[in-house]
Amino acid sequence: SKHNIWKATNIQIYDYTEAARQLEINDRYVYNPSAVDLYVKVNGVQRIVKSGEKITAAVYAEDSGDYEILYPGFIKKALVMSYDDGNTSDERLVKIFNDNGIKGTFNVYKSASEYKTRYAGHEMQAHSSMYMGINENTAAALSQSVRDPEDCIAEIAAAKARVESLGGNCTGFVWPYGVPDEPRKSELMPSIKDNYKWARPVSTTGRFDIPKDWYNWEATCTQNMLATDTENKLINDFLSSSDSLKLMHVWGHSYEFDSEKNAVTWEYIESFCKKLGARSDVWKCGAGQFYDYMTAARQIYCEDGVLRNPTDTDVYVKFGGKNIIVKKGE
Repeated sequence: SKHNIWKATNIQIYDYTEAARQLEINDRYVYNPSAVDLYVKVNGVQRIVKSGEKITAAVYAEDSGDYEILYPGFIKKALVMSYDDGNTSDERLVKIFNDNGIKGTFNVYKSASEYKTRYAGHEMQAHSSMYMGINENTAAALSQSVRDPEDCIAEIAAAKARVESLGGNCTGFVWPYGVPDEPRKSELMPSIKDNYKWARPVSTTGRFDIPKDWYNWEATCTQNMLATDTENKLINDFLSSSDSLKLMHVWGHSYEFDSEKNAVTWEYIESFCKKLGARSDVWKCGAGQFYDYMTAARQIYCEDGVLRNPTDTDVYVKFGGKNIIVKKGE
């Protein structure tokens, strides 16, 4: 008899959930291509997306004229450089970043007082050296022991606490050695979501997409993939003009620059940073910074012809052919 319980048959639930899985959501609209009306919440407002209907998403307001979300500086390209483990070789990398105006994201798994100085002006996010999977052969190859899920859950929370003890604003978790297979992944994801706003696996896409699932934020490429792209196709594709927002997200380990086994060298990464750092059309940001900005941008909405920003972050837009900053709360 509760009013907040839908009383349905098996086939009704099947039809509705299958229709819901077809819902198309992107930076421009929400579209329901199914034959079933769907009930959604957009910017805290409940509404029905009728069968075949396309409505304005959080970022665009088609009924009040086109406006376009841009990155800070009114540009369309962003660069995130993400480095794991908190190695001493990061000191040299930080200097290269500083010399070229690039902000790095450094994912650390221990608490060390020198991190405050080493990563000053850059981001620290949570990582771990613990193998969280359940495959004994993989663990043996990594010289790691297979941990109980309780140990992994405790480590997920501890990793955040370590970063915050160093004064970092820890919003993200980088999976060590990759995302565990099922069922371990399902055992650990609630703890990830309780403690973090986003998570990065080791897998890459080769694309410049803004993630749809922040808890599976795959990078564009590794630094080794960049170095072995002798024709610079990936870089050239990223720097080419585009109508949509682009994100190049690179990850790696700074100690790899010292190894003769790897294609990427200190000379290469310095050359890459000089090239990207000199570009005024690329926003150089941390992973957490990028998440915060895009989360705010997706909450922009139009009400009665007025563009509103309910967040605590200034958002850059193009509206009526003009570049405008919609300030926080404006």
